[in-house]
Amino acid sequence: LTALRGDSVICSGLASSLWVDSLPGTVYHWLLPNHWTGESSTHELSFISSSPGAEVMVSASNACSRGDTLKMMLRVEKVPDEALIIADIDYWCQNTVHILYTDSLAGISYQWSVANDWSVLGDSRSDSVNILAGGGEGAVLLEASNFCGYRRSRRTFTSVPEPEQPVLRNLHSGNEPFRELLVQNASSYESI
Repeated sequence: LTALRGDSVICSGLASSLWVDSLPGTVYHWLLPNHWTGESSTHELSFISSSPGAEVMVSASNACSRGDTLKMMLRVEKVPDEALIIADIDYWCQNTVHILYTDSLAGISYQWSVANDWSVLGDSRSDSVNILAGGGEGAVLLEASNFCGYRRSRRTFTSVPEPEQPVLRNLHSGNEPFRELLVQNASSYESI
């Protein structure tokens, strides 16, 4: 045997393959790490990994002898965990911009998106993003992916509208005039 071929980076829990040259009259002996599944006596092996990186070995034999053992170190990756969407507050003022971020991990790509009338401003493929708050409740989605797959996380935020300008109205109660100050969309008031 001259070379052991296949991907040196594989995905945990997914089928992968390795192979060597096919020689007539030859039996192949594959050795997998503990807890990996797969077996073959041909020049090709399909298997499923279930642990961190480890070494796969193969040798070949015929009626005359058994040849040298070939080895390949494989690195095992997995589908990313859900990314944590980090923000300072859950309640935003409508039409304001806020920065969200996640803890960036090597080898992971990120994609931000929003629902309803909320907006992503600028680059959406980073570990941080600028979000423009729309009205009411808005969902922010973050997809974390690598070549093994992706997972999507979601966080909901609530926006409140800005208070409207106060309205001072002249009213009458019987013959007595009085003024009424009308304030909407406000949760606290300063005395005037």
